[in-house]
Amino acid sequence: QMCIRDRSTVVTHRHNIMEKLQVKSVSALTIYAVMNGYVNIRDIWRQTTMHSSHFPNNSQEDYTQSL
Repeated sequence: QMCIRDRSTVVTHRHNIMEKLQVKSVSALTIYAVMNGYVNIRDIWRQTTMHSSHFPNNSQEDYTQSL
């Protein structure tokens, strides 16, 4: 893993990658990364579930079971 402190660096790199891949949204870029093995969907899921505010009534279990 890389540690990048400047958010603008991340945004710039993401923009350049999206342009080269001709992808129009961050969602599409994420799907591309998962489908091509650059990112593991379970890693994304773990990062998302760390923030219980993403889930109605804080019920993470229902969502975790679906994986």
